[in-house]
Amino acid sequence: MTKIIANSRIDALREKAASVIDEMTRQTTAPELPAPPAALALSRRKLVDNRYKVLVVGEAKRGKSTFVHALIGRDLLPTDVDIATSQVFLVSKAAREGYRVRMEDGSALEIRAEDLPKYGSQVLADAGETPRLDQIVRWIEADVPARFLPEGIGILDTPGLGSLYAAHDRITQRFIPQADAVIYTLDSTQPLGDYDLDALAAILEVTPHVFFIQTRIDQVNRTAWQELQRRNEQILRERFSGRLADPRVWPISSVNLMKAAQTGDEDYEIVSRHRQLAAALRTFLFRATGWYRLATAITIAADYRASARGTLAGRLAAESKLNMDENAALRRTLAERRRLFDREWGERGEGYRTLTKELHRIAELGRQGFHQQLQPDGEIERGIRERIDAATEMETANEIGRTMGDEVSRQATRAWTKATSQTQEHVAHLLEPFLMDIRELDAPLRELAADSVEVAHHDDVFDHLKSGLLAGSLFYSVAFTVVVVVFPPLAPAVALGAALWGFLQGTGRVKQQQLDKAKQELRKHLSKVMGQTHQHFFRVDVASLRKGPA
Repeated sequence: MTKIIANSRIDALREKAASVIDEMTRQTTAPELPAPPAALALSRRKLVDNRYKVLVVGEAKRGKSTFVHALIGRDLLPTDVDIATSQVFLVSKAAREGYRVRMEDGSALEIRAEDLPKYGSQVLADAGETPRLDQIVRWIEADVPARFLPEGIGILDTPGLGSLYAAHDRITQRFIPQADAVIYTLDSTQPLGDYDLDALAAILEVTPHVFFIQTRIDQVNRTAWQELQRRNEQILRERFSGRLADPRVWPISSVNLMKAAQTGDEDYEIVSRHRQLAAALRTFLFRATGWYRLATAITIAADYRASARGTLAGRLAAESKLNMDENAALRRTLAERRRLFDREWGERGEGYRTLTKELHRIAELGRQGFHQQLQPDGEIERGIRERIDAATEMETANEIGRTMGDEVSRQATRAWTKATSQTQEHVAHLLEPFLMDIRELDAPLRELAADSVEVAHHDDVFDHLKSGLLAGSLFYSVAFTVVVVVFPPLAPAVALGAALWGFLQGTGRVKQQQLDKAKQELRKHLSKVMGQTHQHFFRVDVASLRKGPA
């Protein structure tokens, strides 16, 4: 599993929000405003830390700990048949190993790796070697080097739901509200049962952010696990319609992922289907938590700003040294500036109409440029086709077929990133006149502030800015055009195409006609992979969004 928040755009937004909070906090000192609420500092810390806790749950013996071990790259947590895990383990990626028992009061007891069974097994808890750990222990922390566990992600491995020990259910349910998201484990040998459905109903009372994985696909044939996957998804859609954020089920072979970690052989990772799952989980966590944290921080900051404005307005009413004539002149100036601003940038203003059309044009150009990259005989397909044509050995053709899906995905993602960056630069340039006019709206007030006179912005001006910037169609159109029309929300792409290239298998010297036939099949496969890639990026119907204003 690679880095969870790899998108530079969301990182930039997160850093900008933290910077705005810092600046707002700094500016409260000079006018002696009330201190920002503690919730604002907490929201800022979450943005800066950029850490997420993902709870892994599911019915007992569904492969939860095996999946976690595959992410770590070695067996670590208690999983013996006769020793059921009785505690929650928080596993995080670290350069050096460290283990500790974290108490509810925040204190910690440092332990060794060989102590994990002692503090985590139900057998010893029953035997009384640890005093009522389920009451005084928050979780057991394991910081370990892990190839497939991403930075900033803590995996909470829980006791199995519905297991032999009733306390297990209570421990698992206790941590669901504390997690940023829940991974629910199914397996490929049996479909969703009544207990799963009841457990999911209880989880959905707390959070809709449930991500489903289906383990042990290596224990049954492909047709069988795919049929079970479709059946599980159908059950989830029908049973929890409108309640689940995403009812899809993602298959994984923990056995092959463990082999990939132990041997460094990339083929095992491909066969495990970890790359598809990791990309889907990154997108899921971004939608489930990343945007929510940003929205929470902005909302708290906006509320505090409104409170500070109220304080300054009260001081202005009581202490302002402006006489009535000066105040009236200021209001007239603000009203005139607002009128001029509305004439240019209101919904019927020429500046607004011209800007919106130009934004749509830039967005469409970016979209078309990226679209062209994915067309037949485009740069991506042409480069791979040249490699096919140049192949002189069956071994080379085999390698092209095996890696084709990953190669197309990588090149498409690079083209997508480049189109995103170029379009955003154009949009920023186009918005400069609009932003300059916004600054001119309150220029008289800023001039007064420079003379050390406390002045509250006129309510009408800020009401206009609020409706124009937060709820108005201009910025909404900009954001929606750039982010959806040009850059669909399904990105980044996952690896496409078959993991094994069946047609080209074989050994020994082959005849020229066999190689020619292999190349012909590769060209057909290339067309199919390009079509899948195009569908992946452009499956959102945005035809109605491409038009600029009349």
